[in-house]
Amino acid sequence: MSDIRLDFDTLETARRRADQALSTLQSAGRVSDDIAPLTGESRLASKVRDFADNWDIHRETLEEQLAFVRDSISTVMDVMTDLDVELADSLLQAAVEAAIDEAPK
Repeated sequence: MSDIRLDFDTLETARRRADQALSTLQSAGRVSDDIAPLTGESRLASKVRDFADNWDIHRETLEEQLAFVRDSISTVMDVMTDLDVELADSLLQAAVEAAIDEAPK
């Protein structure tokens, strides 16, 4: 049986970075309504609004994907931690039972 080794520091760093990127995207807000009139040209203002509308749609998709990545990393860490504890308990229990079986009677 081969060992499974995970670098929890690296996983935690990746989870934290995904969470930070998500926070940045969520706080970006919509600025096209403020910027578009500043162009001074209605056709350019319309293009600015169109770009911002498309960006908002794609930003929402990115937010969903980043949340999925963050949550998946957390799940991997939780499941592997629980599995490690269960396997350690199982080994300890087997060692106790073996010691009891071998004890003089």
